Amino acid sequence: VRVSGHLRPLGDASWRLVPVAGTALDLTASADLVETPKALDRGIGYTLLAAGLEQQFGERFTVTGLAGWQTFSDGNARPHVRARLIWLAVPDDGITLQLRYRQYATRQTDVDGAYFNPEDYRQWLGVAAIRKRYAGWIFSGALGAGPEFITGAEAHTTYLAQARAEGVIAGNVQLALHASYNQSVGFIDSPDYAYRIFGVTLIVPF
Repeated sequence: VRVSGHLRPLGDASWRLVPVAGTALDLTASADLVETPKALDRGIGYTLLAAGLEQQFGERFTVTGLAGWQTFSDGNARPHVRARLIWLAVPDDGITLQLRYRQYATRQTDVDGAYFNPEDYRQWLGVAAIRKRYAGWIFSGALGAGPEFITGAEAHTTYLAQARAEGVIAGNVQLALHASYNQSVGFIDSPDYAYRIFGVTLIVPF
């Protein structure tokens, strides 16, 4: 996409390897725009490369971890770390309880207010999630809350709500509907920040 006179790549790619049952390795790459007004005016984009590991322990516990490197077109960069502990609480109904953690640090603290850019960011989330198949469709949702921290500031509470439905509408063509609400970054430069997303995806195999 061309924005503010700059050509920026957009896209996602992923590759998964399952060397043994219960263990999976993931490689992902993504590129997008930084979608604040100032960043769009300057045509700032980013790319993210990450490697992840998923390991099952018994029938009910799963641990995931991810390490990534994000670069911005304005010269900034961030290392990322994420992890999840997942307990399958009600197997018959696909209900899980999760503890999620993510952290990143910035290598260039001054971005002239183009986007939220703390020196160090950490977040914990407790999440209840469900994934259920009904009438050929897969329905999933999640509700979560937890504290977030940045260097030199007190903790603030964040909230998460997500819903998704995916199913076949004709032949092998699938339709996916998703919606989410996130409230975070309750700090002096972005008090009570929240964003809402609703999306429709048509999946056509070829």
